[in-house]
Amino acid sequence: YPVPNLKQWFKNGDKPVWKIRSITAAEIGRADEAVANEGLTTQILEAVTSMNSPEVSEKIKELVGKSGDKPKTIAKRIYHLMYGSVDPKCDLELAVKLCDTFPVVFYELTNEILSLSGQGFAPGKSKPSGATTESS
Repeated sequence: YPVPNLKQWFKNGDKPVWKIRSITAAEIGRADEAVANEGLTTQILEAVTSMNSPEVSEKIKELVGKSGDKPKTIAKRIYHLMYGSVDPKCDLELAVKLCDTFPVVFYELTNEILSLSGQGFAPGKSKPSGATTESS
């Protein structure tokens, strides 16, 4: 997927193209579960950090990626981007950076990942990592 606005993120001479793939139902489910469990994680984090100064508490939250809660729809898209990115490989840090610095590109990529996912997989074509095949 061409991402000309991210030219500075790519090595000199490399075309600014983010290679993506469709994601599986299991990956969509894992993204949903991760977002659902974030509320519990936040409560535990609040309890642990409440005994520290506000500065220390905020730094701990920053380190575990819980500083400034994101809306659930954004959090889910972050996971979709992580699962659907082929090149560059996208971890949580990169996904959040893209989301925060180039929100329109972030939305375009995640929309395209979901669109590809909705098209399904053709028999005999390569399947995304994590997909299983059944033999008859």
